[in-house]
Amino acid sequence: MGLAGATIPMQSPGFRHIELLLPIGLTMFHDVDCLTRFVNRMPLGPVFELDKISNWIILDRLMNRRKEKESMMSMIRQHTIAGLSPGTSFTVTRTFSESQVQQFADMTRDYNPIHFDQRFVAAKGLKARICHGLLVGSMVTEVGGQIGWLASGMNFKFKRPVYMGETITCTLTITEIDEKGRARADAILVNQNGEMVLTAQLTGRVPGKAEIRILSQMVEEGDPTNGLQQPARGDVSSKKEPDTE
Repeated sequence: MGLAGATIPMQSPGFRHIELLLPIGLTMFHDVDCLTRFVNRMPLGPVFELDKISNWIILDRLMNRRKEKESMMSMIRQHTIAGLSPGTSFTVTRTFSESQVQQFADMTRDYNPIHFDQRFVAAKGLKARICHGLLVGSMVTEVGGQIGWLASGMNFKFKRPVYMGETITCTLTITEIDEKGRARADAILVNQNGEMVLTAQLTGRVPGKAEIRILSQMVEEGDPTNGLQQPARGDVSSKKEPDTE
């Protein structure tokens, strides 16, 4: 049924005890939502116990979903190899955590108290500490990095704050590509309520024939330098906008 790396003890009715070989030790999960959150955020491989799930097929479906995500994380790169064109659109989703905000502050040395001190936040009239705008904006470079986009310009407009714990969806659409590979793209980022939080316009160059050949070789080798080959960093999808002409 696709439960690679899993053992399913049959001593309890309905396969109520399931162990997976994970590198984090033994953790107990008591509901499907808890398991889903775990499966959505951890790489495959593990040993945890699952109790109070009456049908192990639920777990099988969740694990299959993880495998689908893993293959989808390289989908943008595969699409790039196949060929990009105006109207091609990619979507990624990410939930921003307090630890990510701290890591971003440490890397950029941006310790603005709006991200860390509730008193300062209250004085600004916000309800809670917010994420760095460029941390949220980095969703654009997540897509660009998978394409191999060489940026020449980025223009961000920050529409509303993003609070820690919010889930943001970024949709990047290529609007122009000329014969030399110079390209433009628009990005729209919305929160879990569908509210626009950020827009961006990008210029740069997409990979040419030589770079495409190298990307293809990288993918054939398993794309070992591509950190997004490890899923759990967000869902990824793409589409080609219909031709309206």
